[in-house]
Amino acid sequence: MAKDSIRIPIERNPDKLIIKAENIINKHVADGENSVLNFLNMTDMQEKTILARNLETLARKSNRDKALAYEIRDLALGIAPGHQIGEPDSVLYYLRSARNILLGMHKGSEHLLGEYGFDVSSNTGGVKIVVPLKAMPMIDLAKRVLAKQLAEGSASPISLLNIAEFTDKTNIAAQQHELALNLSRTRELSTGERNRLLGIAKNQKLSNVDTIRYYVTQVRDVLKGVYISNQAQLGSWGFDVHYGVNRKRGKYSISGTVKAANNEAIKGALISVEGMNITVKSNTAGKYFVPVLPAGIYNIEVSKVNYSNKMFADLTIVDDVPAKLDVLLDLLPGRIIVNVMSHGQPLAGAMVSIVELGMAFETGPNGQADFDNLPVGTYTITVSAAGKGQKSESFKVDPNTTSSFGLEMG
Repeated sequence: MAKDSIRIPIERNPDKLIIKAENIINKHVADGENSVLNFLNMTDMQEKTILARNLETLARKSNRDKALAYEIRDLALGIAPGHQIGEPDSVLYYLRSARNILLGMHKGSEHLLGEYGFDVSSNTGGVKIVVPLKAMPMIDLAKRVLAKQLAEGSASPISLLNIAEFTDKTNIAAQQHELALNLSRTRELSTGERNRLLGIAKNQKLSNVDTIRYYVTQVRDVLKGVYISNQAQLGSWGFDVHYGVNRKRGKYSISGTVKAANNEAIKGALISVEGMNITVKSNTAGKYFVPVLPAGIYNIEVSKVNYSNKMFADLTIVDDVPAKLDVLLDLLPGRIIVNVMSHGQPLAGAMVSIVELGMAFETGPNGQADFDNLPVGTYTITVSAAGKGQKSESFKVDPNTTSSFGLEMG
């Protein structure tokens, strides 16, 4: 007779592995003298798990701080996403202004701009001087331009600019760039040490003793022996218990079908039993089967990517009486951002409407109309503006997705 297949995986994902180790330690401590793990080296496991968690926290903080440093740098440079490129008082603004002033001063002798650090290239079409848009080349150029201006003093043609502001923004960008590099190094070091403690660093194997992964695997195998007749109990220690149930034997406590609002079966939905770490998946027909549970009251969560989660509270399980639970999941809404332009510039005051939904917005100074919480489907966008006429375009709203497109009104 076929047996139910049971999988109790141990992930290599750092955060999940740390959480699993923490759950084991918390239950072991709570059980005290009655813990079935007292003969294992739980002290070493606990010390290494605490250290791994601290390193994980440091790595995450360093990554967040690095992103913030880059954001501040890019704002100072004038290349931050979502902002006007080269907006006033940014490094890029001053570099472009300095270039234009010098071009006017040295017309016919444009090569002299090379003395300020500009890259001057000539071809049959004339002279080309491009200000770099990448952070480090832009910072280096700004430093050279400012050094040249300082050497020339008040006689410098670019003294017409706000040199104090130019210098301040360049210094901010340089400092934040260096800070981001240091934070990146901190993150790499803490991540490397964390992985070594976990036992998932390069060239480390499961056989490497005294790593957190080794301890978690050891605990799992011990508990499988302790709970040989009911391995669902490993869920109380934080393990994920996955079942492949032999339905012909009738060995399940909950069954049902997961469907979408259009009555189509949903494959791969996750049905989880809260507090037991038991998760099963729906098959191609949307059917699922939760294995035998002790009699009691349970909370069941059903989830699927791009669908809204459903929670069913207080489902009663009686011995030898399977419960039926059919589920309908709704697709998550989508979002569309329409950018209305005129001659390459944002167009304010344009009316943007979605014909099928009867929704309309007027664009603001940024030329955008933002439609959120839209049902999944295909719609027609219509844009009209005084003196610009009207344009329409078809677009598709995908679940849990933000899409954007532009319309040029001329």
